[in-house]
Amino acid sequence: MKKPKLIRFMSSYEALRLINGETVVNNTDHNKDNQRSTDSVGFCYFDWNDKDKTIYDYASKISGIADMEVCLVATPKDEYKHLFKKGYGLYARDDVMKEPTGKESTAEAFMMILDMIDIVAKELSDKSLRARYSEYSTKEYRLSMFKDWKIYTPDTENEHDRSKHIKYSSHDYKKPKLVMKGGVL
Repeated sequence: MKKPKLIRFMSSYEALRLINGETVVNNTDHNKDNQRSTDSVGFCYFDWNDKDKTIYDYASKISGIADMEVCLVATPKDEYKHLFKKGYGLYARDDVMKEPTGKESTAEAFMMILDMIDIVAKELSDKSLRARYSEYSTKEYRLSMFKDWKIYTPDTENEHDRSKHIKYSSHDYKKPKLVMKGGVL
């Protein structure tokens, strides 16, 4: 396996356990209940292989599917690479989610937002709105398995402040905040 740069969105609870040095475990077979939407088992990570993509680009693929309180970007150490199984997942296509840019009229922007809501609702059943992306999965991991890692949180100081809410959307990752980074623990 090449040295993948992995990106994972998670709950603050999972992140706190990792920061405390714990090994987190997840044996969920995601294929079992998701009609062949993935072949992953355990924790899922996007393969951040496209340098032109941002954290926001990956967040927009899974908004509404996964916890997005914290984002981990990391590269596994050589001795742990074999624990990360390469696979696939079906997520929102890049060309499907189009947000208002601010140049549209209020009515146009409103219609774009309604379209996005409709797309997210349809995505649950309409596989034509999804594309196959490379991902990695592992049943357990800890921060010390990575040679470098960075933890980001959503930007909650923008006009879409969600700091009073538990769930974040992809929009909150337009300007992610680096809150912690490290190497060997």
